[in-house]
Amino acid sequence: MTIEKLQADFDKIEESDDIGTIEFVEKHFDFLISFDSSDIVEIEDVAEIFSIYYSCLGICNRWTEIISNRDKIVEFVNKLKGKREDYNELYFNIEFVYSQALLEQGNELKKTIQTLIKLNKLKPKDEDIILSLRRAKYALRSKTYKVLIIISFVIIFCSLLLRLIIDLKDFKIYTEILWIILVGVLLTQYVDNYKSNKSPAANKYT
Repeated sequence: MTIEKLQADFDKIEESDDIGTIEFVEKHFDFLISFDSSDIVEIEDVAEIFSIYYSCLGICNRWTEIISNRDKIVEFVNKLKGKREDYNELYFNIEFVYSQALLEQGNELKKTIQTLIKLNKLKPKDEDIILSLRRAKYALRSKTYKVLIIISFVIIFCSLLLRLIIDLKDFKIYTEILWIILVGVLLTQYVDNYKSNKSPAANKYT
């Protein structure tokens, strides 16, 4: 198998056939990733294939595969750094799809924000980046609110329990203050969730 033959086979896949593209790349993944820095022309061809592959994974919501393959593919594409003009575009596309996968998984929001900030330096004021950053920050704040709500409920429950055991007026005051804080947190979270859902980036992957 040569890169020319593989490229010819890849070109035969219909542009709209996302599943076919994914299956093709995964079938030949070990071969594609094997080129070293001396094969710069081949690396550029393969990097373009990987960029298309990542877009297809994003379209098909294959978030786990995007995250698991990211390190190998970025390391491969980085071989073009400083050697090809289209490096930034290829790198940006792969990392942006990766950031959307992180965002959809929602487990590493700080890493998501760091990735998006890094991409924002490549394309300042890019609308997709700005919207995704906003969405990631809403999600991170939402997690913080949930923790605050749980803590507030625990403290309120403990305060009410203590009031039943020990008749102290001070506990009533503390409980009322905590209720006010809790309502404020819930309202703030509702507003943030509303803004996040209204954002055009809420369902955008690439």
